[in-house]
Amino acid sequence: MRYCASSSKLRFGHPDASFFRVAGFDPAPEGRHTGCVGTRDSNRTALLRDLLQHRAHNSGEAESLLRLVEFVENVPECFERTHLAGHVTGSAWVVDRSRTRALLVLHRKLGVWLQPGGHCDGELDVLDVARRELVEETGVATAVPASVLPFDIDVHEIPERHGERAHFHYDIRYLFEADPSVRLQVSAESRDVRWFAASELSGPQTDASVRRMAEKSLPAAASADR
Repeated sequence: MRYCASSSKLRFGHPDASFFRVAGFDPAPEGRHTGCVGTRDSNRTALLRDLLQHRAHNSGEAESLLRLVEFVENVPECFERTHLAGHVTGSAWVVDRSRTRALLVLHRKLGVWLQPGGHCDGELDVLDVARRELVEETGVATAVPASVLPFDIDVHEIPERHGERAHFHYDIRYLFEADPSVRLQVSAESRDVRWFAASELSGPQTDASVRRMAEKSLPAAASADR
């Protein structure tokens, strides 16, 4: 069943539960991660239940959340990059345990500092995708998820390049904690990887969604934004 996402379905922060029930989904109990249950359709249902528990930080994230929900509900191939108009991706927002620093990679193609992340390529558990990309792009294999539920949602356009059409990434970010003393490794997809202090992430040169995640997780970044 198709339905139209509308801002009236968002009671700022959480989507209204009726937004999901229109499509035949019942929300899971609050705080419960539904996990990977084996089939593409059942995992889309599980993901939608997790998204119901997500609280948007601002209007930009609220809009991304609504777009993501509609995309996952209506596109069975949402986890595949072969769906050329757009696909679900998974990212890891990594902070130290003192919540004063965040780990970013300098994206080789885009030339900007971003959180580690990448394509699902058919993987049905987006948290596992985020964990895999974190290890591949930074070498940090000991990071621990702070929660099994999504931490941040961002839908953004990837520009056309090298014959690849412009398309959208429906990015689901999970919060991880890691030890900054762990040795970092730069992958072929990045130019550099390093820890950033909260104060370095509040300026206009920082990607807007990176600033948002810093405000959510690093108290000093939230204070600097006020």
